[in-house]
Amino acid sequence: MTDDATMVVVGAGLAGAKAVETLRAEGFSGRVVLVGAEDERPYERPPLSKEYLQGRATRESVFVHPPDWYADHGVELRTGVAVTGLDRDAHEVVLADGDRIGYRSMLLATGSSPRLLSVPGADLEGVHHLRTLADSDGIAAAIRGSAPTVVIGGGWIGLEVTAAARLADVPVTVIESAPLPLLRVLGPEMAQVFAELHREHGVDLRCGVELVEVLGRDGHVTGVRLAEGAVIDADTVLVGIGITPNTGLAEAAGLEVDDGIVVDQHHRTSDPAVHAAGDVAKLYHPAYDWHLRVEHWANALNGGPSAARAMLGHGTDPRPPAVLLHRPVRPRHGVHRVRRAGRVRRGRRPRRHRDPGVRGLLARGRSGAGRHERQRLGRHRRHQPPRPRGHTRRPRPARRPRGPAGGGTDGGRTLTQGRSS
Repeated sequence: MTDDATMVVVGAGLAGAKAVETLRAEGFSGRVVLVGAEDERPYERPPLSKEYLQGRATRESVFVHPPDWYADHGVELRTGVAVTGLDRDAHEVVLADGDRIGYRSMLLATGSSPRLLSVPGADLEGVHHLRTLADSDGIAAAIRGSAPTVVIGGGWIGLEVTAAARLADVPVTVIESAPLPLLRVLGPEMAQVFAELHREHGVDLRCGVELVEVLGRDGHVTGVRLAEGAVIDADTVLVGIGITPNTGLAEAAGLEVDDGIVVDQHHRTSDPAVHAAGDVAKLYHPAYDWHLRVEHWANALNGGPSAARAMLGHGTDPRPPAVLLHRPVRPRHGVHRVRRAGRVRRGRRPRRHRDPGVRGLLARGRSGAGRHERQRLGRHRRHQPPRPRGHTRRPRPARRPRGPAGGGTDGGRTLTQGRSS
């Protein structure tokens, strides 16, 4: 039955954790329940292919909150139990252990799952996907073994794991069906830059090829075969061919689904009492006049709090949270920073500054009216708690006047704009 004093969040990832944090920060004093299928409390996923995978970050550093935060803030954290059904008429979620939890409003932050290979041998031991802490631990152990590795897919995850493996001097072959890695998201000019970058660091990058079989012996992977007949030996295979949104719960409940759970600008689904946020949500953006599903850490970071405010009737941030670009390789792998990121209008290309070859790369969008939302990467890495309602921002200090040469002057010295990367 309906519980008018309970908010339920399904999905104990970053979006879900930030949503329950915001519910408390916004003054909700009723019951808050956060349900997750994994045994771990909520953690961030980007370090799993970066600092944590490389051994430069501790396990504890990836978690969103300290262990006692949930009890201290009156949040019921139920891990290791999946939600198997959503009874919209009764306003109840059904758990795998048979329990039912009533809600006034609920949030689906169920995230996404890695796409699986559909070739023979895809289920052999030594074939890895990366989505969870346990996945990252398994890949890190394989990297420490210095075994030859094949990465299937030249997207973000594939290239980040490749960078981690090359930092450990592991021989890596990347197989990509497109003519260049990252071609779909970066375009041919930038994709060529990253192809050169990875080859410079010893990556055997094979583009425009098709995988037809994962080879094995005694149940363990020994290599892969390409359509052209070539065989590449490997003891480890990492599959990074994209993700699919976890929409099964929403579909079974009769909610509108179209490559994600379709929601309005306030994260409401076709049922006003059910909201969605994070990878699984296909959010309507008034500025673009279309629905967009964004697979990015910042989308979970910002979408969870925005949905929580909508659940309370407090309104949402009118700015589109879409951020589509991020660092595909780590320091010491060539590119140290992509300064800003955002969705670029069709026909507009980023400018490349100070780029001798692939080093010193800095891509920036052109300035001017109609610029899309941009976000400094890492700005919210230690994401601060949400500001209480009524909080006003501190006014920014006035900018220094510019001199005749385009930069300001200070005692005869030229003031440059921005910092070197």
